[in-house]
Amino acid sequence: VVYGGYDTDYAPHSDYVGGVVGLSKGQITNVHVKDGHVEGLRYVGGIVGKLENDTSFVQKSSFKGVVRGRRNVGGLIGTLEGHVQESFADVEIFVGINNESKNVGGLVGESNSRVHPSITKSYAMGIIVPEVEKAASNIGGLVGLNEDGFVELSYASVDIMSFNQGYFSECIGGLVGLNKAKISEAYATGNVTGYETVGGLVGK
Repeated sequence: VVYGGYDTDYAPHSDYVGGVVGLSKGQITNVHVKDGHVEGLRYVGGIVGKLENDTSFVQKSSFKGVVRGRRNVGGLIGTLEGHVQESFADVEIFVGINNESKNVGGLVGESNSRVHPSITKSYAMGIIVPEVEKAASNIGGLVGLNEDGFVELSYASVDIMSFNQGYFSECIGGLVGLNKAKISEAYATGNVTGYETVGGLVGK
């Protein structure tokens, strides 16, 4: 269990990298990171790299800063298996592109299908941009890949941009990139660009 705290993490060649904790199976409440800088490869988040199991949660917490990664990257949480409540990210996310680059979201990179994760009364602001040429998929203003949980009473105001020769390939959405689950009372206001299956709310 984590109550309060602050960290900056520079680990661009590591998995499970978070501004506060890399892998959490507990509860995180009232944690606020300002001017954070978090870098990793996979499972990278402003607060938590991976929030594991269906009893874990992050609530009333926030991240403001920069996140860099390639796969399962989120402004707050890289991979979510638990629950997010009343939390937000104000973030610049830079996606290093390779053939594994996918599942990037302003708040959560991947909402995992093995359990029933949830995102409630939460939001993301900022930008998501590719750092280099080539492509990445499943990019969302709030969630990159939403598998088997639900999103409700939440929103994103995140610009998903192309930059120089870099671009995002498919399943690009202002709220969710690739959605396979329930969305209720949610909206998006950001600008969205991509190659195909691009949507203001949901890419696919």
